[in-house]
Amino acid sequence: MTHLFNLVVPEGRTRSGIDAYLHFKGLELPFELKSTTGSSVSTVRDFGPDHVAKWRDGLHWLFAFYNP
Repeated sequence: MTHLFNLVVPEGRTRSGIDAYLHFKGLELPFELKSTTGSSVSTVRDFGPDHVAKWRDGLHWLFAFYNP
């Protein structure tokens, strides 16, 4: 997805951090990336305050469904 949508993965990315950014018209837009080979997507494994803080401020979501 990062290559397909020209996203930049931050250095030192962590499990609870931002997955990728899109640089667009001088902005750095944060993205959460999710993919699956099934019919549903899980948003988070270990839900906590870090996730609420990350999701609160303009996070964009990108979902990918594909055949294995």
